[in-house]
Amino acid sequence: MPVIDDNEISVFIADDHPLFREGLRRVLSFEDDIILIGEAADGEEAVTQILALRPDVIVLDITMPNLNGIQATRAILSHWPEAKIIILTFHSDEEYVFQVLQAGAKAYLVKDSDPASLAETIRVVCSGGSVYPPAVLAKFCAQISQSKKEVAVIAEKQPGDDLTPRELEILQCLADGLSNREIAVQLKISEKTVKNHLSNLFRKIDVCDRTQAVLFGLKNKLITLP
Repeated sequence: MPVIDDNEISVFIADDHPLFREGLRRVLSFEDDIILIGEAADGEEAVTQILALRPDVIVLDITMPNLNGIQATRAILSHWPEAKIIILTFHSDEEYVFQVLQAGAKAYLVKDSDPASLAETIRVVCSGGSVYPPAVLAKFCAQISQSKKEVAVIAEKQPGDDLTPRELEILQCLADGLSNREIAVQLKISEKTVKNHLSNLFRKIDVCDRTQAVLFGLKNKLITLP
């Protein structure tokens, strides 16, 4: 295994197409802060190696032999809940998006994305974030709406009732895809204040990251997608 600098992000990739793995290898080789420490051609091999190597970020194809990307994600997270996984695939169907989100992957990226998108997604996921395009989130919410039968438990207090106007503004900014710095500029507050609001927002709605917060807001009709 290559020697990893403290400032480098270690990455493991799994895809059953050798040419595509070679393409990923070349793309990542241009990134000074990302180092590839292993690769696999099928899901079972990937799970075994990943649990041994413990890379910072894992990139899995969705259609692999033995275990597909979603099955591999579940297997990895069952043994290592802190694993940060990106699903990379040609598929963008609602069914796949739903399964990827439910499985616990931190990001969903289609293979025809710009190569720079993969490196940036790896950095975001490594830092604790999630990456799902707004259109994908919309599809996921639509899937939930169609598949979920109306369960009407009308409570006196509705989800999001305890959010302040400022927290709702920030929630909308998350849906708009703004970074902390962009939110600070738009709302004319400091980045530190933005982080404090995000911490309070996540705590109130019981979520761990930006993607889950946006899903909560969409599901409860507190925000809209751009």
